[in-house]
Amino acid sequence: MPPLAIAPMDVPRARRLVRAMVVSSGAVVARMRNRRGGWPAGTSQNPRPRSSGSRIVDPVQWPTCSRQGAFVRAVRAVPSLRHSCFDRRNTGEETPMHLPRRTALGLLAAFPAAAQTRPWPSRALRCIVPSAPGGYEVYARILAPRLSELLGQPVVVDNKPGANGTIGMQELQRSPPDGYTFMFAHVGAISIGTSVYPNMPLDPVEDLASIAVAVTSPLVWLVNPATPFRSLPDMVARVQAEPGIWRYALPASGSIPHLVMEDFKRRHRLDLPAVPYRSTPQSLLAVIAGEVPIVLDSLGASSGHVAGGRLRALAVTSRDRTERLPEVPTVLETGLDEREWVAWYAFMAPKGTPPEAIQRLNEVINRALQEAPTVARFRDLGALPRITTPAETLEFIRAEKSDFSAIARAGKIRVE
Repeated sequence: MPPLAIAPMDVPRARRLVRAMVVSSGAVVARMRNRRGGWPAGTSQNPRPRSSGSRIVDPVQWPTCSRQGAFVRAVRAVPSLRHSCFDRRNTGEETPMHLPRRTALGLLAAFPAAAQTRPWPSRALRCIVPSAPGGYEVYARILAPRLSELLGQPVVVDNKPGANGTIGMQELQRSPPDGYTFMFAHVGAISIGTSVYPNMPLDPVEDLASIAVAVTSPLVWLVNPATPFRSLPDMVARVQAEPGIWRYALPASGSIPHLVMEDFKRRHRLDLPAVPYRSTPQSLLAVIAGEVPIVLDSLGASSGHVAGGRLRALAVTSRDRTERLPEVPTVLETGLDEREWVAWYAFMAPKGTPPEAIQRLNEVINRALQEAPTVARFRDLGALPRITTPAETLEFIRAEKSDFSAIARAGKIRVE
């Protein structure tokens, strides 16, 4: 596929270029004249009388490789402008250019050679991940080498953790919208943050550009094997019968497990207090140790514990059963929920990134996601690739934001 040409210069830059050409063109002519031995006799620049046999020729070799040269050649192609601005052959003199600004801007627009473009990408690209190493960034690191091959330039994964993803997202927002910086982030940072964090400095859904939802992974209802719960309906019935007795481990406040659990509790009238932990590994270890009996967490982090008998899986939140736990039913099968809930991860770019760059990134991401090695590695992690267009991505993350906002309002969930 040929290199992608990013859009021409913006208007302010074009104006600066034209202004520079208008001002400096006389100096260019003068320098060229000096190289050839000065201005001819009998001109306004050299009033010495010329011999009767002399004749004005066009001694200036106009530049052929610069933007200014392209502009000059374009002007000289129009006889009326050539006569009035550069070569007054009928009057026997040459003068520096004095070109009206409107005329110059019109010429610049009319002759694309004056606004040369560079192919994209022509240098390394940076993929910001707003989390610490060792988490969901693994998906970005799986994709990065293949994206480098498809784009013909290195793709460097850059971790920017802190403030629940806000630091990395602000770094992206401040980056030039030139297609060379994009982000790989999770649902909590993109579609949940504005609903639960009162001082969120940006709205990622509206303040950033959508590229692709690339990865999804279901959540799993998990319990300590020593509990009496054999299914999700068993657990719900027991908790309803013994309000306030049972507790659940909360992996992180404001996360998707937090909002999905609180929505489930509200709809089924469960008195099930939360015990907060700082991370998914800590919450899983607490349930394994028997400190807390119940947790709702990601499939990728928990499936190994389920296989080893350290945790019991009651249900998955995806629409279909997962290959990692094929014997475990979905929540939809139990009749306790009407929709699926999945953790998802998406690529975003700075607002104003050229549509051509957004589309090209979407194409190479989707191509990498459909290749067998990528699919196999994602499945090993309990995740599935997802193919979306930029428009579908924006529609999806807006809908998710709306759903999570409604849950946060109904449950009065705020994270300070």
